[in-house]
Amino acid sequence: PGDDVIAYLYLPHRSEPPYQTLIYVPSGTVWYFEPLDAQVENRMAAHIKAGRAIFAVVFKGLVGRDRGPDYSEPPTESVRFRDEMVEQAIELRMGIDYLETRDDIDMDKLAYAAISRGAASRLAFAGVDDRYAAVVLIGGGIDERFRPTLPEVDPVNFAPYLGVPVLLVNGREDEEHPWLTRGLPLWNVLGEPKELVLIEGSGHLPPEERRVPIINAWLDKTLGPVR
Repeated sequence: PGDDVIAYLYLPHRSEPPYQTLIYVPSGTVWYFEPLDAQVENRMAAHIKAGRAIFAVVFKGLVGRDRGPDYSEPPTESVRFRDEMVEQAIELRMGIDYLETRDDIDMDKLAYAAISRGAASRLAFAGVDDRYAAVVLIGGGIDERFRPTLPEVDPVNFAPYLGVPVLLVNGREDEEHPWLTRGLPLWNVLGEPKELVLIEGSGHLPPEERRVPIINAWLDKTLGPVR
């Protein structure tokens, strides 16, 4: 059926199971024109090579599970916007439920790992599931384009209460989520423990060769080295 939930699981070849796993929530391009698997392979492959699995769910509304030709995006303050966010959060939880059925996934070492939209307006997804042991936000911010919104999905209401270590990696010259107007407001409301890395000379998505070693080292410290 066309409404089946689609997900991608990438397993590493350089480590032993059970695998630490990054639960990936993508940037906004996957809502409009970029397939999710292409984004994972373009932006997260280095983490797979480093020994961690990647798991990504194609939410309803993303490329590959479009809502139809007559669909229009609802106002952020509407009940329909909230309901679509809740629907996607449930699908993500269902995906993690599936991981629990596998012997090769270490359920004690899951990390929410998100870029741009996933690290901004969809931050509530990290706050509604207590199975994450860490949160990695790349190019994160409080995005006023998705506010005002109902309190049930407002990232400001979740960021202080994630309850696990959080790493925020942003570019100092981020053109999408400028540091002073979007990145810093998110940093200020994130709860402890948290760590910030601002990459000088970088725009919205810090280059792989600069961000990946930082994230891998932090995950080694937070979750433990991969086997």
